[in-house]
Amino acid sequence: MKNFDITSLEGALAATQNNQLEEWIHAFLVDGSNPNAPLSEGLKAIPSRVYSEPILFPLSKLTRVCGPEEGMEYTLEKEGWERKIATLVERVKSGWNPQPLLSAGTGDEAFTIRDGSHRYETLVRAGIKKYWVIFFFDNDQDKNAFMKIHI
Repeated sequence: MKNFDITSLEGALAATQNNQLEEWIHAFLVDGSNPNAPLSEGLKAIPSRVYSEPILFPLSKLTRVCGPEEGMEYTLEKEGWERKIATLVERVKSGWNPQPLLSAGTGDEAFTIRDGSHRYETLVRAGIKKYWVIFFFDNDQDKNAFMKIHI
């Protein structure tokens, strides 16, 4: 049975303190309000996969791969996208702290958001410049190189 909250930033931070971040990530991806089980399975497919703790990171250095714009890796219908973003912006304005974004820790200055495109757009529209991001890496060497350069 889970002993952490998958609905907020606070749950991710608590899981981190209890050395349960990886479990939190997979529970969130499988059982969260907008499940992404294929990403969970893909992350598990590389046995050497490692994660950063949640890091307060500039949103301007992240790139969405999901949204209504042409050319997105995962294209969504504009009306549904806008409706969801408007709802989430209201939640943020009411004090909700969304779950951290999940990003690949590769790339130079534009890291791709693999889970959290709606949350990212919500944060940007709410005027937030930095937010919590969990980066994933194929191995400790990649993680250490990223941390040395970007953190």
